[in-house]
Amino acid sequence: MQSLKLSQKEFNNLRLTKTVTIRKGRKDVKLGFLEFYNIESGAVELVNVESVQYCKLKYVSSEDLLYDGMISTNHAVSKLIQYYPDITKETEITVIKFKIILK
Repeated sequence: MQSLKLSQKEFNNLRLTKTVTIRKGRKDVKLGFLEFYNIESGAVELVNVESVQYCKLKYVSSEDLLYDGMISTNHAVSKLIQYYPDITKETEITVIKFKIILK
């Protein structure tokens, strides 16, 4: 089973508004089931990956940014820099769109 890690705050947003996660680089994520792991508590949420796209951060749509909790590309850089200190608008990223699997 493929998996990705999320911070406590991002993990908590899974059941609220989060339906996209943006990751630095080209991540080998396949369509289908994926487990998100909460890095603080170890809790797990199962999602269904519906789309995987690759582009520079500056080309991510405003809708995708919003569904990952960001309001602009500048906000994305300021938020993502805590995980990826060298990220810029020119950095290649992976946009993963998903739906939560309700238990």
